[in-house]
Amino acid sequence: MVDRTAVPDYLRMLDLSGKVHLVVGAGQGIGRQAAHALAQAGSFVVCLDNDSERAQAVATELDGLALTADVLDEEELIGAVDAAASEHGRLDGVVDIVGMARFRQLTEASEEDWQFQFDIVLKHARWLVKHSSAQLSRTAGTLTYVSSIAGLSGAQGNGVYAAAKAALISLVQTAAVELAPSGVRVNSVAPSVVLTPRMREILDPPRLQRFVDNTPIGRLSEPADIAAVLLFLASPMASYITGQTLVVDGGVQARLPYPDFV
Repeated sequence: MVDRTAVPDYLRMLDLSGKVHLVVGAGQGIGRQAAHALAQAGSFVVCLDNDSERAQAVATELDGLALTADVLDEEELIGAVDAAASEHGRLDGVVDIVGMARFRQLTEASEEDWQFQFDIVLKHARWLVKHSSAQLSRTAGTLTYVSSIAGLSGAQGNGVYAAAKAALISLVQTAAVELAPSGVRVNSVAPSVVLTPRMREILDPPRLQRFVDNTPIGRLSEPADIAAVLLFLASPMASYITGQTLVVDGGVQARLPYPDFV
């Protein structure tokens, strides 16, 4: 029997022409690259950052809209979502990359460390589920987060951040199930070390080399590596993917955690 089923236009599945995406944390690093990826695919991109100069710089680069808000303030985040949706009368996707690690041993982490990490990783993420889902349900849109491989395993010296990212991964799974009936897909990307501007500042050459040596692919990821996967998950090409965390780590998690046998 010859297969005569229709063949989709696969490249067109990456076409986001006429759509609107909000990038939360668009001012630099992964957020800036994600904004460019979405814009190159045809979407109008709303660039949200807590730094107005950074937000405007990226919006100018891609002819988008700059918004400034503190994502840890619920009312400000609601205002940003509403502004993004009202710009062209629709909202097709939200990409949220906001997060920051404080490197602490569990025995040394303070209550303030715990509060900060869960706020900066999880608070805005849950608010976006709550406050963008109505807009996204009108367009069968997407919510896409940046989690971390730290949330999928232990992370010595970084355990509080890892616990918060694990909670984010769980949030993604539950939100995906609850929002599926309205057509909204929810996923996340789990990178390892990404050479963002901040990481380039804090990693001295010896530490940087240790991370490179631990990566089978032989290099650390650039923000563009993560942005490419965010674009895929936000596009119709990933229309049957929801509730998933896609690991993008250069093979780190695939490495057997023993010395080589040969």
